Amino acid sequence: MMRSVIKSKIHRLTVTRTDLNFKDSITIDEALMDKSDILEGDRVSVINLSNDERFETVAIKGIRGTGVIGINGDNVHYAKKDDTIIILSYGHIAEDSINNFKTKVIFVNMKNFIID
Repeated sequence: MMRSVIKSKIHRLTVTRTDLNFKDSITIDEALMDKSDILEGDRVSVINLSNDERFETVAIKGIRGTGVIGINGDNVHYAKKDDTIIILSYGHIAEDSINNFKTKVIFVNMKNFIID
């Protein structure tokens, strides 16, 4: 049996921009995508800590090192600039490997740069 797990969590990001006229997605700084093992096109869940909204969308690459977190398309109805969000990505793992699995948790500062 395969289990669905939270593969990675990027904690307390700040939304830096919104674009209603772009396809439904979330733009994520490529450095954050690399660190959290999120690929362009991956489905992610977004939890908005500012208004308690939750939505799923597709991740797209933002310019590396800019800290960009962009909410695109109809998703702008769930999050706005300066909101605080969490991004979750998922994976599947064989049940016999579940005890060796650990979710990657990435913490960022107010400018969305990775902190230890």
